[in-house]
Amino acid sequence: MRQCRLFIAVLFALILTTPALAALIPVDLSISASTSFADESVSGGLDVSHNATMSIVQGGITTQSTVNDTAVTGFNPLAGLLSDINDGISIGSLVSGRGLGAAPGYYFDFDFLLQNNSLTTVYFLSFVLQFDNLTSASGDDTFADSKILLFDADDTEFFFSDLTTDTLFGDEKNGAPTNTFGVTQIDAGSFAFDIVLGAGAMNSFRGELQLIGEEFNGQGSFGMDSFASLSLAAARPLDTPPPQIPLPASGWLFALGLFLVTQRQLRKLP
Repeated sequence: MRQCRLFIAVLFALILTTPALAALIPVDLSISASTSFADESVSGGLDVSHNATMSIVQGGITTQSTVNDTAVTGFNPLAGLLSDINDGISIGSLVSGRGLGAAPGYYFDFDFLLQNNSLTTVYFLSFVLQFDNLTSASGDDTFADSKILLFDADDTEFFFSDLTTDTLFGDEKNGAPTNTFGVTQIDAGSFAFDIVLGAGAMNSFRGELQLIGEEFNGQGSFGMDSFASLSLAAARPLDTPPPQIPLPASGWLFALGLFLVTQRQLRKLP
């Protein structure tokens, strides 16, 4: 027990003394991001609830707007220039309906515009999408559909998370039938992609989050719970190797958690 306390004390000392490293985006790179609640969204009415949060992180500082049904509180769109690695945008949306309720469509957009202002340096940019997508439905004739999509500058789709729970026509996950009816569909994880931005070049990509559902006979319910967070993970000259980054505070916390779990399991052994 004494050794356990000593280990924990050392870990917390390391956490408190580990410097917070904020890596800046190179000054000759311009990366702008925006997230918005789309004007074509349609109110779901009394039997439908929709609440969402949109966020942009700039220089490690988060600015948020909220959506209640189709009413936005705060800026719409949320937009600005990113300055630090790990800056980006996020959208979280929760929809529920019942008793002949219909959500004709709640739509969100996000856009990234990249500009390399250097005439000699080629930059390697890495982005990460964290996503968590869920649909559910009950009753004889109810469906819920949620999509998270990414498109490149040519409007070609290069990522999708597409879930449908349908009690009448059958469920689907990412375009494939699951041979089930009315079963909750879940898709979560991360998706990383890279962009090489030539000297003096521009590029862009965009994304959408779409939520649609309806209950047709008054006896069921539906729901969608969707989250997407897209951030800049790295930005460096193409001929420069990735930096060696010390273990951050989150890493020490993970190590601490792993140690405590191990100790708990050892105490259970005869």
